Amino acid sequence: MSIYEGFGLPPLEAMQSGTPVITSNTSSLPEVVGDAGIMLDPNDVDGLVEVFYRVLTDENLRNKMIQKGLEQAKKFSWDQCVDLIIEKINTP
Repeated sequence: MSIYEGFGLPPLEAMQSGTPVITSNTSSLPEVVGDAGIMLDPNDVDGLVEVFYRVLTDENLRNKMIQKGLEQAKKFSWDQCVDLIIEKINTP
């Protein structure tokens, strides 16, 4: 579990590939993951074990997480990033 992520590319890439995301509730991760993944304190070992078990054994939950993740990942793209940077550069 990450303690700190500058942006959160690993969970974003996981969501883009249709992988359910379990991640920390720290730094940029809540913004990147939104409600598409399960987030918890990175030091909560018991909680992590419980969540892994739920995702592995609950097909309905897993499928919902996959669908939400694919939708959440659509909010982020390199094209959008470039457009935003150019917009900021051109704004006085």
